[in-house]
Amino acid sequence: MKNIITLLSFALCLLMANTSFAVVATTTTTTTTEVAAEETTPMSQKEMRKQAKLQKKLAKLEKKMADGPFDDDVKKWRNFWLMGWGIGILLLIIGTVTAVGGAFSGGFGIGAVLYILGGLVFTFGSISLIVWLIKQFA
Repeated sequence: MKNIITLLSFALCLLMANTSFAVVATTTTTTTTEVAAEETTPMSQKEMRKQAKLQKKLAKLEKKMADGPFDDDVKKWRNFWLMGWGIGILLLIIGTVTAVGGAFSGGFGIGAVLYILGGLVFTFGSISLIVWLIKQFA
């Protein structure tokens, strides 16, 4: 095993030495690009419509990217409320199912932890609902 590692290390050193001492000849060539008038053709109507359609899609995408989900303060709290209640209910259900299943084996299991965590997330969602209602109708 020691001989294989030594042999691989030696081969790696030889490989690195060969590539580091290699001389690369570079030549710079100056190329001029000439655009002939007959090679450029005006855009057809179909291509112009495609380009206009693409520009409209890009404008919509830029507008959508500028208006993120958390830009508006009122929308931010509404999203926190919805996410909090959704995740909270999901964790409460999973915690209840695993706690009932773990009740027969005994002990304070992962189900109880999930149930408590779900309750905390649901409480955060409820507080976000109150903040959203105050900001929405104030």
